[in-house]
Amino acid sequence: MPEDVRPSVVADGIAECQIRFPNVPIMFCETRKLAQGRTYRFLAAASVGLAEEMVGANAARALESAPPLAPAPPAPEPPAPEPPADAPASASASRSRSAPSPTAVTAWPV
Repeated sequence: MPEDVRPSVVADGIAECQIRFPNVPIMFCETRKLAQGRTYRFLAAASVGLAEEMVGANAARALESAPPLAPAPPAPEPPAPEPPADAPASASASRSRSAPSPTAVTAWPV
């Protein structure tokens, strides 16, 4: 609610808007004390805005001067699958999994 907001928060917000949107004129000062307070807040907001821009510019400059990354090492070859522990000793590792062993063909005729 508007009555719950401190006047200094409103004044700081107006000063920030003046910095971010300098083409929009905002000026209302009934007394010299109000004008000085507004000027103080304007200059404080300008100082913070300049500091933020300088930090961003320095960060961007640091990113531009970073050395290029080294190429990634080659991926290791996956290990060859081992036969199950209960597999017969005559099973060959080079035999295709889709082809049945000769023992199975003679044991289970189709």
